[in-house]
Amino acid sequence: MKKTSIALISMALLTAPAAMAEFQIVNNFDSGSLGDAYVGFSPAEDNMNGGVTIIPDPDNPATEGILQLDGGTFSTIDGIGTHNVWFAHPIPDITGTATLYFRFLRSGLADVTMGTSAVAEPQAYGDYSALFRTEIDGIFDVHNDGYAETSFVSAENTWYEFWMVVDVAANTSDVYIKGGEYTEIQQLADDIVFRNNTTDPQNRFYARFSTGDASNPKGESPVWFDDVFIDLTGQNLTTPGDDVVTDPGEVPTENGSGELSNLSTRGSVSTGENAMFVGFVATDDSRRFLIRGAGPLLAGFGVNNALANPTITVRNASDQSVVATNENWGDNSNAASIALTAASVGAQPFADGSADSALMLFLAPGVYTVEVSSGDGTTGVALAEVYRIP
Repeated sequence: MKKTSIALISMALLTAPAAMAEFQIVNNFDSGSLGDAYVGFSPAEDNMNGGVTIIPDPDNPATEGILQLDGGTFSTIDGIGTHNVWFAHPIPDITGTATLYFRFLRSGLADVTMGTSAVAEPQAYGDYSALFRTEIDGIFDVHNDGYAETSFVSAENTWYEFWMVVDVAANTSDVYIKGGEYTEIQQLADDIVFRNNTTDPQNRFYARFSTGDASNPKGESPVWFDDVFIDLTGQNLTTPGDDVVTDPGEVPTENGSGELSNLSTRGSVSTGENAMFVGFVATDDSRRFLIRGAGPLLAGFGVNNALANPTITVRNASDQSVVATNENWGDNSNAASIALTAASVGAQPFADGSADSALMLFLAPGVYTVEVSSGDGTTGVALAEVYRIP
C-alpha cells in the first residue's frame, strides 16, 4: 500500500460560546516547551546555579506541566553577591489596555519580581514596565516610583492567581490577586507607575529570581508559574476557562459518547508518495494533541518488516505549511512529558532511545495532515497515531 488517506475526521471537541472572555493562551507549559522565551543568568559564570525548567505538575503529572524558576544556592561573594535567574516569555503586543493573567506559587524563601517589559531580551530591573514582587517575608510589594509594601502576604505552597491590567498609554497598571486566604478577587495595587516610562508595546512577561548571599539572603527556594493568558481587549478579571461550555447536552448512551479521542492506521511506508497520510480536524481552541509514528515499537510485537526510522510531519492542510516535524522522539525537548502523556492515554510506551517518532503540541482550530515517512529511505510497516489530550 503506497498511500493511506483517512477521510477528515472531526474530533467532536467542544467549543466555547461566542460570549466567552477574550483571553487567549500564551503558554500553560503542558507541552513541555518554553517556546521563544528568553532565559538568562547573572553572573554568567554561575549559570549552572539554578535555572528555568518545565516540570510535571505534581497535581496532574501525566498531562500537565508547570514552569520552575530556581535561583539555586546563595551567591558565594559574601556581602555583595547576588545571583539572578530570569525568563521573559513573549506575549502579543499590548498597545492599549490589556489583562495579563498567570498563576504563581512559592515553596519557601524567594525574592521574585514579575511584570511586563518592552525589551526583547530583558535582563535588568530597569527593563521592567509594570512590576511587583515578593521577598523572603512573603509580602507583595509594588513598584510605584519606588517599592512600597502592600497588606497582602503569600503563603508557602499555595497557588495564587494574578491579573495585571496594563495601560500602556497611561504608563500604569493595576494588580489583582486571588488564592489562599483571599477566596475572592482582591485588588493588590491601583495605578502602579511603570518603572520604565515607555509607550512601546509591552510584549514580554518577565520574571526574575534573586538569591543574595549567605549574609544577606534573598531567596533559595524554587517558585513556579503556570497558565499564562492575555486579553488584549481591556480589563478582564475572570479565570480563563471558567465560562467554557463543558456540558455537551444529552448524548445517546447506546451510541457511545460521540467523542473521538484517538485514531490510528497502519500501512507500508517509504518516502514521497509512498508515505502514509492521516487527516483530522481540530475544532477546539488551542487543543493539545499527541501525534506518533511507530516503527521499532511494532517490531517488538512481532510485526515483520517494521519501519526502522519513521519520521512524522504535521501540516496545515489549508496551505500545506509544516507545523512541526520529528525523527526520534527522544530528541524532543519535552520527551519526558510525551512519555507521561502517552502512558496517561493508554498508548504503548516507546523505548528509551528508540527511533520511533512523536510530537505533542497545541493546535489551533483547523484541518491538519500527519505524514509518516521513512527517515532513511527504506520501506517498512508503520503505525500513525493521533491522540486528543483531555
